[in-house]
Amino acid sequence: MTGRDQSSEEERTPIYCYRSCLYRNPDAQCGSINVYHLSPLTCFRPQIGSNFAVSMANPSIARELQIPSDKVPWLVSAYTLSSGCLLLLFGRLADLYGRKLVWLFGATWIVAISIGCSFAKTGTQIIILRAMHGIGTASMVPAAVGILAHAFPPGRSRNIAFSTFSAGAPLGGAVGMVFGGVMAQYAT
Repeated sequence: MTGRDQSSEEERTPIYCYRSCLYRNPDAQCGSINVYHLSPLTCFRPQIGSNFAVSMANPSIARELQIPSDKVPWLVSAYTLSSGCLLLLFGRLADLYGRKLVWLFGATWIVAISIGCSFAKTGTQIIILRAMHGIGTASMVPAAVGILAHAFPPGRSRNIAFSTFSAGAPLGGAVGMVFGGVMAQYAT
């Protein structure tokens, strides 16, 4: 292939294609919304709800693990602090090493740390694990936004994708509060 043929082929490849962005496949169909494209939404937003669930269960967690009252707010704050402080770092790592890799790291991290939280025996352990839990969310958010930005061309489909992604936080919060309240009431 000549240099001229390669450049004309590159011009025909869509820039905003999710599959070609992740898998380097220029023949992929682009611009359609399906479940595969919205996987960042489906896997990230329940984490917003989990923070609300923990805040609803704070009294029972503190009672079971005998956490002093001055340390109880750290159950929620440790997660929020680590998640917020590391967003920029993981955004840069997603740019350097790939959005999919960073997103998968975050998802795996959240599963592992969530399992670890269930085995915590002291208040200090659960607070440290909650802080580590925020690392997974911090890695998933910028990677998910980047995936959505490259999956959909500017226009109506991108607006719908980002609207759906943004609607996940309040929905996750509402469901998380209800779920957390029910679990705190009946699990203890």
